[in-house]
Amino acid sequence: MLVLVRKARLRLGLTVLVLLAVGAAALLAVDHSLAAHARQRHALEVRAAVGAFEAAIRDCQRAERGYVITGGEQARAGYDAAEATFFARATDLRRLVSDDPALRQKLDRADGLAAAVLVECRAAVETRRANGPVAGRDDGGPLDALFATTAELSLAASTAATEALAAAGRASWVARAAVVGSGLYGLVVALASLASAVGERVRRENAERALDEAHKGLKEEYLSQSDRLNREMETRIAVEEQFQLLVEGASDHAIFLLDRHGRVASWTAAAARIFGYSAKDAVGRPFDFFFPADEVARGTPGRLL
Repeated sequence: MLVLVRKARLRLGLTVLVLLAVGAAALLAVDHSLAAHARQRHALEVRAAVGAFEAAIRDCQRAERGYVITGGEQARAGYDAAEATFFARATDLRRLVSDDPALRQKLDRADGLAAAVLVECRAAVETRRANGPVAGRDDGGPLDALFATTAELSLAASTAATEALAAAGRASWVARAAVVGSGLYGLVVALASLASAVGERVRRENAERALDEAHKGLKEEYLSQSDRLNREMETRIAVEEQFQLLVEGASDHAIFLLDRHGRVASWTAAAARIFGYSAKDAVGRPFDFFFPADEVARGTPGRLL
């Protein structure tokens, strides 16, 4: 009996340790996923800011040409506004890349080329205001170099966004694997407990028959021992039920079971909150329902099962 109690305690303690380890791994994976998503958002912001920077310099060029052609004060005010907008966009972009030395170096080069373009635009505006219409000029050199540099900036931001998205996908996969692994481990523990209970039941029945045949005079003592064993068994079952309720009540982990066909067999309130599906919608769904289409195409759900 003491051996049985020790095994039950050992199994319970091991289960708690495994669940704690799985929970820690899942939380760490979620943290990595959130950090990767934050990097992706930042990279997309940088790419958008590069586009705004490039659009602003184009607006300055168009406004300058409009003023040179018309000479109107409204066109002159339009150029001043376009120039102010460009400086604002350049400030926003520099703020976003302030923590990336490689991007800062590219932006410094772009700023120098943009300054050269703006100097030429401003000179054309001042010349038009002072001397009237002037001949056209070729500003392709600095402008082409500027757009080549902004293209490099945009490409670097896109690459960073792609890498961050891939890292987020890997972290999300680890978190899902940890949750599924804990569910499978719980299933194994439940089956082991059931097998242990059945085995104990068989052994007890055999012992009862042997005692009945060999020791008729000790029937009362045997019944007392049997009652005590039943009470211990009920206590054990109650402990296991409380542990199951503890698992189901875990609000930070989506723990659920799959049947032998790979379909959802149980669904907790935590799983409903995390995945956004009610038990009615989730139970009976195939395992690959929780994977993105590209993971399904690569056969990841099948390998995990």
